[in-house]
Amino acid sequence: MITEKTLMAVGANALAAKTYAPLLEKARVVAGDSFLTITSKAGVAMLVAQGAVESAYYKRTQEDLTYSVDALKSLKGNKGRYFTDEQAEKYGYIRRNGAILQQANQRMIANLYYGGRLGNLGVDTDDGWTFKGLTLIQLTGRYNITRWAESCGISVERALDWGTTPEGAVSGLLWYWRNHGLLVPASRGNVPECTRIIQGGSSHLDKRTELFNAALRSLG
Repeated sequence: MITEKTLMAVGANALAAKTYAPLLEKARVVAGDSFLTITSKAGVAMLVAQGAVESAYYKRTQEDLTYSVDALKSLKGNKGRYFTDEQAEKYGYIRRNGAILQQANQRMIANLYYGGRLGNLGVDTDDGWTFKGLTLIQLTGRYNITRWAESCGISVERALDWGTTPEGAVSGLLWYWRNHGLLVPASRGNVPECTRIIQGGSSHLDKRTELFNAALRSLG
């Protein structure tokens, strides 16, 4: 079901489509398990569409934390802002008249943003950076990445490297999909619910819906 045409329909370039289509097609099937195997057109369309958004159209297997100063100032969680004005101005990038005056400090951004949550140790450790988004679904945090590694029978250290490869990136996507309640809402074409599970909100919902419909059309 998942072909190069399917991935190109959701924005993948020819090389990415050639790389990932056979891996995704193999991974969607679990021999002898009709529940875990993704068989419906809606389920397949949802998988490739959400994967496209999370991986920048199958080009990225690690999270890009290149945030501007203003973007960092706007990031808020249940307990308020993740960055003070001083931290945002110190670690975010600054662009003026098309020129970059200050590069983003992605390591510090990751440690402040993810430190002390998602199973990570505190902000004064390197856990946020080490366990930033990984694989096509951007698995994030010590907790999720450790669980995925255990399911694969490999060490966390090995998983951190493997997750950047096409095979590992697909493995992480399918592990998350099957272990976070996405199979049923995906098979029903419920884009908002799948987006909520993946993102915790409605980030890029219009684009996810557009790509889901494009993938459905490509499947005939």
